[in-house]
Amino acid sequence: MIRDNAFICPRCHHAAEYPGASRATDGRDIEICGPCCNDEAVREARGLPVQKMADWPVPSDWNRDAE
Repeated sequence: MIRDNAFICPRCHHAAEYPGASRATDGRDIEICGPCCNDEAVREARGLPVQKMADWPVPSDWNRDAE
């Protein structure tokens, strides 16, 4: 989603400059922000499920260390 020339992440609703592909879809065709991409990658590496799109937006208090 683009708002005022800024990408708005559909997963966390924060503005981002460099979107990446979400693991929530088989085709990885939904773009999300870098911190959300990182969160999904860490979840996948730890064997945890990636949050389904139905659970988006994620809670606003999740860890956003990458910001």
